[in-house]
Amino acid sequence: MFRIMKIGCGVIVLGFIVMFILFLSHDFSPTKVIDGVEYSDYGLLDQSRNENPNIEYKPNWTNIVVGAVLIETVIAPVYIFGYHFMEPVGPRPAIPGQVTH
Repeated sequence: MFRIMKIGCGVIVLGFIVMFILFLSHDFSPTKVIDGVEYSDYGLLDQSRNENPNIEYKPNWTNIVVGAVLIETVIAPVYIFGYHFMEPVGPRPAIPGQVTH
């Protein structure tokens, strides 16, 4: 009644090639210009080097999803979470908790 579909090596290799092309075509490093200065994202491995205390950052959910989908590749999540985890959104308010529009 039900047939079990056997997956050959060619299908598995094709799947890896498609994932690799998607990985390469994704822009992991969104930059944002705030007050005339271009700011880059940062991750857990380069936080002390790239994080600016005057800029507000938020998690980049697109990169988090891509890293979670490619978790079995090991290298992709290390790269994504290590260098592209947080993205700049705007200047940090002078008063903590202040709402800016």
